[in-house]
Order: sequence, then C-alpha cells, then structure tokens
Amino acid sequence: MPARFKRRVPLADVLETAQKQFPEHLPSLVEELSGLESSPRYSVIDLLSSLTDEELEQPVQQIDGHIHAFVWDDFGHKFSASDIPILYVLKRNIEGRLPWAHLANLEEIFNGPDMLFGSLHRVANERIFENPTPEECPLISIIGSSNHLPGEKAEAFLDRILLKYPVDYLQDPANKKRLMMNRVRPSIQTQISLAELFAMHAEVEQVTFPEIIADTLLNLELKLAQQMSIFISDRRRGDIIDLLKAYAYMQGEDAVSEEHLDILPYCLWNDPKQMGGINSIVLQIGSPVTAKAIEVLDAAKQLYNQVGDVPSEDYEDEANTWQVKASGSTKQMKTMINDLNHLLASTPNASPSAIRKVNDTVAKIEAMKNEVFEKVKAFLQQE
Repeated sequence: MPARFKRRVPLADVLETAQKQFPEHLPSLVEELSGLESSPRYSVIDLLSSLTDEELEQPVQQIDGHIHAFVWDDFGHKFSASDIPILYVLKRNIEGRLPWAHLANLEEIFNGPDMLFGSLHRVANERIFENPTPEECPLISIIGSSNHLPGEKAEAFLDRILLKYPVDYLQDPANKKRLMMNRVRPSIQTQISLAELFAMHAEVEQVTFPEIIADTLLNLELKLAQQMSIFISDRRRGDIIDLLKAYAYMQGEDAVSEEHLDILPYCLWNDPKQMGGINSIVLQIGSPVTAKAIEVLDAAKQLYNQVGDVPSEDYEDEANTWQVKASGSTKQMKTMINDLNHLLASTPNASPSAIRKVNDTVAKIEAMKNEVFEKVKAFLQQE
C-alpha cells in the first residue's frame, strides 16, 4: 500500500529519500524542480515518472520548498502513473445543501449524473456524507419528483424510495375547472418543531405491530411473488413495518391493523402499471370486506352506465327495451345494497375503514338507483 503524507513536507526531505532509494534519478529530478519553490502543490511523482535511468546526480540541498501532499508507490518498483489522491479531493461547503438539511426536495431526481446516486445511497440509507471524511447528516426525509422513470443506473436508488406516487394530468373536467378558477396557493399556518417531530418518532416506535398483521404481510409477499413476480427484500420489509406503524400513528391508532395496508400499493410497485394488481391482492388478503365493496361498486357503475339517458319516445321499440333494462337495473342495485348490508352484519370484526367503505358504497349505489328510478318514472309519465 502506498504511504500517504497529509502534511506539508520539505522538498529537501523528499529528495533525500529519493537519493537513498533512486540515486540514479536525482540529477534529473533536481533540474526539473529548480525554480519551483513557490509551487506547493507540484507533483513530484509526475516528474519522477518521466525520468530515465541515465539521469541525475545533484545534491538535495539545491532545492528547498514544500509540497502539500504526495504518494509514494512501492519503493521496490519503478514509479507508475501519478497517484496523488489529496490533489483530487474536493472538500465541499455543505451549508445550505442536501447533507446539511433535515428535509430535502429534489426535483427531476433521476436527471443527475450516475455518480450522484452512489452518494445519495449513503446519505439516504446511513445519513453519512463523505466530505472527504464521513460526516453525519441530520436528514429526515428526501422528497423527489421526476417526469420519467429512471434508467438502469438509477433503478437501485428508485428501490430505496419507500413511497412512490404516480401523478397524472387532471382528467376530470370539474377538477380542471377548479384549478383554473382557484389559482391562489393555500396559506399553511401549521408549524411543527424538530423537537416535536423527534418526539413523534419516539411515539411511533411504541405503536404495536400485531402478529396477525405479520402473518398477513407474509401471505401478501407469497401472493405477489406467485402472481406478479414482485419480491420484497428484507430491507424493504423492515421499512414497510416502520411505515405502517407511522401510518397507524398518524390516524390516531396505537396498533397497526389491516385497514392500514391500503398504503402498500405505493410501496411495492416496480412499474406504475402494477399498482392495480397489487391493490387487488392487498385488499383480498388484508381487507376482504373492502375488496367486496369495491367489486360491488364497480358492478353497480357498469349497470348505471348501461342504462344511459331516456331514449326519444319516437322510437317505441327502443324505448320499451330501455324501460325493461332500467327497471331491471334498479332491482339489481337494490339486491347489491342488501348484500352489502348483510356482509357487514355477518362480519362483526370488520375494521372501521372497512365499515366506512361499505357504508360509502351503499350510499353511492343508493344514489345511482334513485337516479335511474327517477328516469323510469319520468319516462312512464310521458306515455
């Protein structure tokens, strides 16, 4: 291993060492270094590597200067290419930058150079920044945004991001209009001190993670691997447990339950297109009551959309067909509502979120049923 000198060393000492180890090179070295007393960062190694065996025999005392740092190679071999690490070390002023921050927002996070992600890995995972010696970072969270998914070089870093939310353009015209009409940014008054945040962290650690939820997660892992070829690493599993405890805490709970598993689809995808399949598996395993409510609501929406608007009375056959379809839809929706109420009554241990989901679904189906009924009623009054 090369010996590294990280202090100023008189050139005379350097040349004295060279005289002992490589006396045949000394005259040429002295000639090359003459007049360089004011160059404290000059590379002695670069000069030595250019010398020939026939050169040198001058006294060391001819030159007296200082170099900042240098690296000797193995003295038993000829000097190889220059290796002066200290000249390439860049100690950064990190004040006001990511290693200095508690919270970081990185826009277009995947547009950085490849070497950036190596540094980000250690900052994000270990809270350590090489500068060039390791320095602890106070970082709590990194929030990133990007208009595209990363390439191969950054995929490992994407896997380190715990929550990944795909955000699409607005689709609903009503939401587009709301955005157009309300351009005032909301004023956020809530403030949380770092002391309060750290106290919350300590309280989150006290949230219970029941064995039944651990079994549910293991079952979920198995299904994801079998059906979608999605595998959860030990590191990611630990992160998910911490996330679920924090999620339960933020909802005022002192224990994780199946109702908190609805956040998992945002943790587990490798491609946004996988989210629908992941969500279905999570619901089937973690909250079958909620899964059933979603299934019934989707079926009710299909019935509602098939009914459509009241046809013109000028087309009698078409109007009669519509009446039969619409009347049948209201009956089917009524049956769906009864089935959901029965499901809730037969599941006394349903979670609060599952109960809310069923009740919300019943209300939506009831509204669609009443709307179709009013259309049929108006149609009959026209005859």
